[in-house]
Amino acid sequence: MKKYIVFALALVLANAILVTVIVMRKDPIQESYQKEDQAEEILARVRTHVHVSPESQPTVATIVDVDKLRETNKFYLKAENGDHLIITKERAILYRASTDVIIDVVPVSAGSSKGSSSSGKTQSSSKNSSSKSAR
Repeated sequence: MKKYIVFALALVLANAILVTVIVMRKDPIQESYQKEDQAEEILARVRTHVHVSPESQPTVATIVDVDKLRETNKFYLKAENGDHLIITKERAILYRASTDVIIDVVPVSAGSSKGSSSSGKTQSSSKNSSSKSAR
């Protein structure tokens, strides 16, 4: 009789775990589209303040750990978590969506890589649907 009770409890637990996994599972393709849509929305708002060429294929990153960024670069001194970094071939734009304000703009040198200053501290998605998350 104990074996049946243990088996029944194990079956109930397995079902509960399965339901939890199914409910919590996110579709990576849908998540990618959401990040791309958010990047497009941010770019549209930034373009009301400054020209960002569509041909430049800008990358939009959300700052998630401003303290680590501040340790590596003075550009982030005025930044806050949740601000957005738009990187093009020519410049980096720091944008605060909550107040719809461009905080800072700096030129990007030809020798620097797009992600070098923000590696490990931002979540980014580019306009052309390739999105990534770096932490």
